[in-house]
Amino acid sequence: MAIKTGKFRKPVLSTLIAKHKAFTLVEAVVILVLVCLFYALLIPATTRVRGPCRRSACLSNARQIGLAFKQYAIDNNDQFPWIGASSNSVTSSSVFATLTNGCYLSIGKIYICPQDKGKVTGTSGLFGAANNSYACVVSNSSGLHGLSETNSSDNPLILDAHLKGAPGYVVNLTNAKWNSNASHGGGDGGNIFYVGGQAAFKKTFDTGTDGTDGFIVEP
Repeated sequence: MAIKTGKFRKPVLSTLIAKHKAFTLVEAVVILVLVCLFYALLIPATTRVRGPCRRSACLSNARQIGLAFKQYAIDNNDQFPWIGASSNSVTSSSVFATLTNGCYLSIGKIYICPQDKGKVTGTSGLFGAANNSYACVVSNSSGLHGLSETNSSDNPLILDAHLKGAPGYVVNLTNAKWNSNASHGGGDGGNIFYVGGQAAFKKTFDTGTDGTDGFIVEP
């Protein structure tokens, strides 16, 4: 029995592709416009996500430095690191450097906030303001002795740098904010680690609610 053979029709899609082997100028322009619109919508969304992630990483850094302070205190009669805090010449970098002596926290990226583009990773031998995004409270308001675990749990210990009015005594900085042109938080606020071990992002450095007493030294 002979099998009849016939001509098979080409699929419609194949026919269309064959007829349109190349994009026309109008089609290319339309596609380019759509890609640009998609890109314009995607970038702001990515930026919104990236900001909180960097802020969270910055808060984590402040917490790690603060926990190193508390570990140091365990081995030093509950006393946190400090170096002659009554002088403006003291820097937080010099205080943080003391943590490396007992291997409490190595100098490195932990001291740089991801949002602080002006900083570079330092080393134990070369560590200063260029390698540090954080400040610290190193003594009580009289500047005579360092803070310790006996201070109020609500007393700030570590904070983002560039608070307005710092370095100086915290008791004079009620409702102080971070400098918008210098802080890595863009002036929206800053991260604070407290003596009690808690850490949070605060819009203002309010002595009325934080029970603050101390002398802030900048990087």
